[in-house]
Amino acid sequence: MRLHIFQHEASCGPATLLEWTASRGIELNWVRFDEGATVPPLAEVEALVILGGSMNAYQDEQFPHLASVRAFTREALLAGKKVFGICLGAQIMADALGSRVVRAPIPEKGWVEISRHSEASQSPLFDWLPENYRFISWHGDTFAMPASAIHGATSANCSAQAFVWGQNALAVQFHPEADVPTIEGWINDEPEENQVFLRVQFLSDEALFESQKRLFFQALDAWWFHNQVPRTSISSSNSNT
Repeated sequence: MRLHIFQHEASCGPATLLEWTASRGIELNWVRFDEGATVPPLAEVEALVILGGSMNAYQDEQFPHLASVRAFTREALLAGKKVFGICLGAQIMADALGSRVVRAPIPEKGWVEISRHSEASQSPLFDWLPENYRFISWHGDTFAMPASAIHGATSANCSAQAFVWGQNALAVQFHPEADVPTIEGWINDEPEENQVFLRVQFLSDEALFESQKRLFFQALDAWWFHNQVPRTSISSSNSNT
């Protein structure tokens, strides 16, 4: 099965996601909207990761590709495709499912304590999620839980931190994919007077990145391999025909 990656801008790339795909031998189709790409035909997509970005999910006039990504995401979700959304990607998923994306009362930026919601036990796609854990967050928007979604995680200032919809769709508001180079790039794009504080916020303990990556890989494994027929089963069923 091939994985499509939707990327909105150069500064918010797949980061450690590429380590995971390489270690699992997964083929990629990388769609770069910042380089003029357009959404592919739905029939060509088996699984999709929608990355984050500094734009808002509702900025269609400034970023025209968002409307087509939102429509594509809705079709993919309704078709039962595997979809994994990160930050902006999670917001696009929520928006595609009818939950309006709005400004958060308190933006989150830093290593934020994420707490597992009581509903998380309803889906195996949340088996990787600890009761409490610090993940990288960098967002100013939020959303309500979409109808029929399983609420997976919360934080002190943002209730909508993760959800599962259907059997194959997982969304997280935080950034489990982010590594040190990614964060350094984001910090360098900030006003100079904020950069020292942000480096202390994010980079004072680089060991946190490795433990976050371990959980991200577990999340991806839970999502990717869920509902897949093992190759041994396929081979044995073919041999009996």
